Amino acid sequence: MTAQDCQVLDVLGTYCPVPVIETRRVIRGLSEPLELKLLTDDPEALYDIPTLLERTGGEVLSIKEHEPTGWCLTLRLEPQKSA
Repeated sequence: MTAQDCQVLDVLGTYCPVPVIETRRVIRGLSEPLELKLLTDDPEALYDIPTLLERTGGEVLSIKEHEPTGWCLTLRLEPQKSA
């Protein structure tokens, strides 16, 4: 993946289910794998996003604290195959 393959999704100030809905929206629009940095201050996202990625074939690459509050989750997202 190149630097241009990385995007930032800022959902700071939103709470469940917004981080999951917005991440799913990005996944549905993919035609190739993408690295996404998700900025969130919703503690539930630390559980909900990994669960979403287990279902969609992606993975959490890292979780780091994001100042002043919240986290930055680095995600590898995979495009969804049409049935």
